[in-house]
Amino acid sequence: MTVTANSEFKYQLDTSSTLAKKLMEYGVEFWGSKVIDAYDLFGNKNFLDSNGQPIAGVYRNMSNSDYHAIEAISSSILKEFAFDPSAAKDILKNKSKNLAGKTFSAATERSIAVGSLVHTLVLEPHKLNEEYEIEPNRLNYASMTILENNDDLKEYIENNGLKKGITIKERKQIILQFNPCVIFWDDLIAAMKRRVETLNKKYITLEDYEKALILSKKILSSELGKQLFDNSENELSIIAYDYNSFEFVKCRYDAITKKRMAVDIKTIHTLSSKQIGRDMEERLYQIQGAFYQYVSELIDFDIVLDEFAYLFCEWDNYQRFILIEIDDVSWAESQTFMNEIYSDFLYWKNNLCFDDSLNESQTAVIKLSNYALRKRVRIAA
Repeated sequence: MTVTANSEFKYQLDTSSTLAKKLMEYGVEFWGSKVIDAYDLFGNKNFLDSNGQPIAGVYRNMSNSDYHAIEAISSSILKEFAFDPSAAKDILKNKSKNLAGKTFSAATERSIAVGSLVHTLVLEPHKLNEEYEIEPNRLNYASMTILENNDDLKEYIENNGLKKGITIKERKQIILQFNPCVIFWDDLIAAMKRRVETLNKKYITLEDYEKALILSKKILSSELGKQLFDNSENELSIIAYDYNSFEFVKCRYDAITKKRMAVDIKTIHTLSSKQIGRDMEERLYQIQGAFYQYVSELIDFDIVLDEFAYLFCEWDNYQRFILIEIDDVSWAESQTFMNEIYSDFLYWKNNLCFDDSLNESQTAVIKLSNYALRKRVRIAA
């Protein structure tokens, strides 16, 4: 087995363990189950061999883009596949998760961005400036005149007896010649959003940032938060090789506590038992947890098995949180369902079947709950 140049500086490939010898039979290199840095001192990728093939291991500080670029089966693609194979096909075509080219409403985009921000503030606060553009606080410009929009421009020109411009651009030039200490707020925000696109960052309004900041402080200062995140290992990326299916698989843990329990942070619109249950089932969070543990077992990663916790966080109307664990019966069912989905996916991937339908027969029978109709109030004749 070739030891990559990357390992010479700090790490040595595992060639002696039983698992390493097993992986060698399939031409897969293995760092062992201990956590290592995703990059060496020169920025080279420790998680790829000289041929660009993934190296099995547990990595810290792997970038989002590099993680998603690794060609391996993830819980994301399994969840997409579970009820709509065509969605999984889109991901396979794009060779990455990247939401498969999906478009979202402004409200959903906002929720996704703030959910990511909460993760960062709790787990990787040092990456805040690297990954986000936060709307400036107007108080930081108290010594200057702030003009928000075209109506403000017209009013400022009229109040100061200035020449009236025809276009917005002309009005701004006239105002700046009169007073260089004017901030055009729309231009400031537009420049920030251009940086967001250029640097692949996320734009967050000041109001949303302050809500997320309050929430993160509440979490980290609480006794629960200290138990979960004091000395935790955050954002660990695992690459394993499943020699039963001859496929690379991967997962990315939000946090592993000092007691080796997995914790995943989920943002939610309304923190209620009903909404939590709905989100769990609709978004297949239980399948995610079961798959993560399957990947961990493949690599002998030291973690508490059959235990996976979800920290649900409400950030908008209120800033509050609760830790949720799945009961034993539901967890056992989740593992069974995950194995079924994984098996179905492997068969589908190898055959690319059901291309024009959800199943082979192109027919299905659906049972309706008729929940809303059962609650309908009849009008007496």
